[in-house]
Amino acid sequence: MLRPASVIVLGALAGTLVLSVPAHAQRDPAARADYLRTQNRTEQATAVKRYVLEELRKREMGSSAGQRVRTANFFSFVLTVSGVTLDVIERLEDRDVDVIHAITAQSRPLVEQALLADLVAVGRITAVDTTTALADEHAYGLTVAVETPLKGTVPADTVLIRQKQRVSSRSPDPRPEVGERFLFLASNGLYRYYAWKGGEAPADSVLRRRYSIYRRYRLQDGRLLWRDRTRPQTQRAFQRVRTLDRWLRSWADS
Repeated sequence: MLRPASVIVLGALAGTLVLSVPAHAQRDPAARADYLRTQNRTEQATAVKRYVLEELRKREMGSSAGQRVRTANFFSFVLTVSGVTLDVIERLEDRDVDVIHAITAQSRPLVEQALLADLVAVGRITAVDTTTALADEHAYGLTVAVETPLKGTVPADTVLIRQKQRVSSRSPDPRPEVGERFLFLASNGLYRYYAWKGGEAPADSVLRRRYSIYRRYRLQDGRLLWRDRTRPQTQRAFQRVRTLDRWLRSWADS
């Protein structure tokens, strides 16, 4: 079992501090609903939203009913485009993985953060592009050579991870450089939404190699430098993410 108390804690995902929905997420709920309809995923997202909203209410989380609704709206979308359905949430609960904790807590284990990304992988930056303009609401991109995938299917040896700004006060590593190695948590599902919203419509063979960044953690000598984790702690955290990936794959096939 993956019990949160026993898992390495790496800190909060940007913008998810105790029901604080990211600023950009508060905009365009209608666009998210339209996108879900184009993907035939409205029913899935609605089921997740009802679950999240009810759990927030039962746990008395959030300063108001309106805040709980906004949180449920946004994170039901993120979970759905990341492939986390209500059935998956219920199975995760049976294994002591708390999805509500994953979207609300100020510090969360890596395995919970991985729920909000469809790709978790160690990779080396081979290029930093701050000039290419794409209609995807992102400012720059990192070309990453994937070395060790932990969760999700890697579509190619290299992927493009897009980010909204070059320097982020929320990131523990605000200035990534060529040659550096990171643990990346990224979402192809979210990138496809932003590309759709911006009118960017490349071929699927191109889209499948592009991701929106969630978090990145610098690696050195086989250990995560964030909060100065040891190599054994890092490897245990990675193994739990691999276990999560194995569960999700087996449930998808059942």
